[in-house]
Amino acid sequence: MDLGILGIEATRRCNYRCKHCYLGDAQQLDLNPDALRPILDYFPYIHQISLYGGETMTSPTAVKIVRDVLRESKAHFGGLSLVTNGSIYNKEILDTLGDIHEMSDKQRDGEGVQITFSNDYYHRLEEKRLGITRAQIWGNYQKMRETHPQFTYEYRKFEPRKELLVFPIGRGKLIASPYLRAPNLDFTLYGNKLECFTINAKGKAIKSNCSTTYFDADTGDNYGDVTTTPLQDIFAKHLEQ
Repeated sequence: MDLGILGIEATRRCNYRCKHCYLGDAQQLDLNPDALRPILDYFPYIHQISLYGGETMTSPTAVKIVRDVLRESKAHFGGLSLVTNGSIYNKEILDTLGDIHEMSDKQRDGEGVQITFSNDYYHRLEEKRLGITRAQIWGNYQKMRETHPQFTYEYRKFEPRKELLVFPIGRGKLIASPYLRAPNLDFTLYGNKLECFTINAKGKAIKSNCSTTYFDADTGDNYGDVTTTPLQDIFAKHLEQ
């Protein structure tokens, strides 16, 4: 059985404190590699890996964990994507992503590494608070394209507040907004491919329909449905289908 999208909460580190963030306060926490290994061992092919957080560009350790486990497992995957706030240029992380890019199966259906620069209302507020200019972020975007041209890049157009989905956990609880997305509480299976599977930094499996999910065992903050079912039991259930 192939996997469509593997979501990985690579880190909970972040240099921003956006008002809409479902993460809440950042934590000095990176992915548990032991949670990733059985998933990569199980699926013969993963079409897309999606890293989220947190701000991935704050943690060379997290990206190296992902690379090393991918390498050890000899995983077959089409590509890896991540979204960044764009405030950090980190050559060490980009070089590690370069290793992942070379490991991806671009001949089958992948594009290798894809980096998206976010550009929304709440990020703009944080940039103002921190004294970061859009010119600096645009400069990081251009520098990445120059130093690592093998990646695919996207610089998102500005997303005003009214167009954003705000999730009712973390700091997002404090924002009054009608733009809330309800969690889907089951996995989706298409033929012989599981559409989405997500793990968080603490190694919890999360039922998801590819939308944002989050769980913090310390605070109980939960968006999406965290399952205690062992991974092999989850996989066995879908093999029966």
